[in-house]
Amino acid sequence: MCMKRSSDNTSFAREKLFQGVVILIKRLKVISLIEEM
Repeated sequence: MCMKRSSDNTSFAREKLFQGVVILIKRLKVISLIEEM
């Protein structure tokens, strides 16, 4: 359980980082769309 938890922790952090990047890209797209209008 403990060993599995540590390996899950790295993948969880990686998922969080990926989600953050996706959110940033979406925000940039929205900002560029607003600027074009």
